[in-house]
Amino acid sequence: MSADTTPGPGRTGAEETEPAEAGEKRGSGGGTGAPEDRIEERTEAADRPDSGAAGPMGRAAGFVGRVDGLVGRADGFLRRRAHPLALGATVVLAACAYAVLGLVKLATFRASIFDLVIFDQAVRGYAGFGPPAAPAVGVNYGLGMDFLQLADHFSPILAVLAPLYWIHDGPQTLIVAQAVLLALAAVPVWHYAARRLGPVPAHLVAVAYAVSWPVAQTAGFDFHEVAFVPLLSAIMIERFDAGRRGVAVLAALGLLLVKEDMGLLVAGFGVYLLVTRRRLEGTAFVLLALAALVTIRGVLMPLAGAGETGFHWAYGRWGATVGEAAAGLARDPLGALWQFVSPEIKVDTLAFLFWPVLLTALFSPLTLMALPMIAERFLGDRPQWWGPDHHYNAFIVATLLCAGGRCGPAGAAPAEPARGAGTGHGGESADGEPGRGRGRGPGRKPGRGPWGRRPGHAA
Repeated sequence: MSADTTPGPGRTGAEETEPAEAGEKRGSGGGTGAPEDRIEERTEAADRPDSGAAGPMGRAAGFVGRVDGLVGRADGFLRRRAHPLALGATVVLAACAYAVLGLVKLATFRASIFDLVIFDQAVRGYAGFGPPAAPAVGVNYGLGMDFLQLADHFSPILAVLAPLYWIHDGPQTLIVAQAVLLALAAVPVWHYAARRLGPVPAHLVAVAYAVSWPVAQTAGFDFHEVAFVPLLSAIMIERFDAGRRGVAVLAALGLLLVKEDMGLLVAGFGVYLLVTRRRLEGTAFVLLALAALVTIRGVLMPLAGAGETGFHWAYGRWGATVGEAAAGLARDPLGALWQFVSPEIKVDTLAFLFWPVLLTALFSPLTLMALPMIAERFLGDRPQWWGPDHHYNAFIVATLLCAGGRCGPAGAAPAEPARGAGTGHGGESADGEPGRGRGRGPGRKPGRGPWGRRPGHAA
C-alpha cells in the first residue's frame, strides 16, 4: 500500500479510502469541485490533529492562512477608508499647523489690538450672557466703553464661540477655533471636487485649499470673523450641488450672520444659479441676499449705533452714500473696470487668487459668486484692501477652489457624478449638468456646456 493510502493511527483502511473515493467521483464528474473548496478542504485537513498532515508543517500552514485572511481584511478596510483617512489627516495637520502659527505669534507679542482684542471682547460679552461690547473700538471712535461690536461689523455668529469661553476665556481660544474652522472647509471642498475629478485628484484640491496663501494669511493675522466664511460658503456650494437644498439655504443664512457685506457673496451665488439655468433658486438667493443687505445696513446696524454708511465707507470717489456710489458707477463704467487692474497690486492679488487653480476658475460660472466681493475691495479707496496680504482674500478662496475643481484640467467639463450622488430634481446635477436621473436641466440641450455652449467650442 502506498504512502497515500496507508491507514493512519487509530483509523481503518475503509475510513482512509473514503476521501479518495470522493475525490475520484469528483474527478470523474469533470472536475466540478471549485478550487476554493479543495483549498479549504486541505486547510481543514491540515488543522485536524488526527490528520496525516498534522505536525509543525500543518500548524504553520494554518497560521499562514489565518494571517493571510487578516491581511486581506485589513487591505479591504484601508481601501474603504483610505480617502476619509487621508482627508482627515489633511484637516488635522492644517488645523494644528495654523493653531501653532497663531499661538506663537500671540506668545511672542506680535498680535494686535485690532483685531484680536476686539473679537475677544465681543465673544467674552456673549459668554457672559451680555451684549458684545468692544471697548477697544468705542474708545478709538470716541464713543465710549459700551460701544457694541455689532455697530462696527455685524457678526452675531460670534455667539456660537461663547461656549468655548466657558472652557478657556482667552484669545488663545479664538486662535485655535479659527484654525479649526479654516481647516474644516477642506471637507466640503473635497466632496465637491470628488464628484467631478474623482477622489484622488480631489485630495490635491483639498490640500491646495489648506495651504493656500489666503488661508495662511488669515491664520497668521489675529482672529477675524472671516474664519467662518470658507466653511459655510463651501457647504453652501457643495450641498446645493448634492441636491440638499435645505442645508445649502441654512449655510447661506449662516453667511449672512458673519458680516454685513456677506449678502454680496450670497447674491453672487444666486447669479451663478441664474446663469446656469436654475432661475427659481437663483432668484430666491438674490432676493434673500438683497433683503439681508438692506435690513442689516439700514436697520440693524444703526440700531446698534452705526451711522448711515457705517464706520468703514471707502467709496468717496464714487459718492457719499450707497445711492450716489451706484449712480457714479453707472456714469463711468469704464472707469470702474479700470479700477480692477489699477494700481498694479490688484493684478498681483488676482494672480495669487487664480494661479493656484491654474486659471481654471476663469472657465467656471461659479467664479461669478466671487466677483461682488472682489469689486467691493477693488472699487474702494483703501490700499490695504487691494493686496494679497491680511485676511480679505479668505472670503472667496473656497469659492475659487470649487470653481477650479468644477472645471477640471484645462477647463474641461465636469465629470458625470456617481449614481444617486450630486444630482438634483429631475436627474440634473446642481451645476445644471445632465446626470443619470430622469431628465435634464430646464432649457438645456444635451451636450451643452456650463455656459450653454457645446464643450470644446470657443467661448
